[in-house]
Amino acid sequence: METSEKTRIQDVFAHAGVREGKFTAQQADGGFTPEMNLEFTKWLLDNADTMGKYFEDPKAAPSPEFIRAYAKERSQ
Repeated sequence: METSEKTRIQDVFAHAGVREGKFTAQQADGGFTPEMNLEFTKWLLDNADTMGKYFEDPKAAPSPEFIRAYAKERSQ
C-alpha cells in the first residue's frame, strides 16, 4: 500500500508538470531525469501541508507526515 501511495503522489507531480509544459508525457511515465527527481523531492517538501489541492478529493491526499518521510527517504 505504501508503494502505491508513493506512485500516486509521483503521478500527481508528473501530470501537473505535463499540464504546465515542464515535462513531456514520456518523462511523466517514468523517464524522470535526475533534475526531475530533485524537483520532485523539493515539491514534496514544499507541498507537504497543502497536498490536498492536487487531489480531486483533498481528503484523499496523503498525510504531511507520510509526504515528509517519503521526501526524506528520497534524499538519502
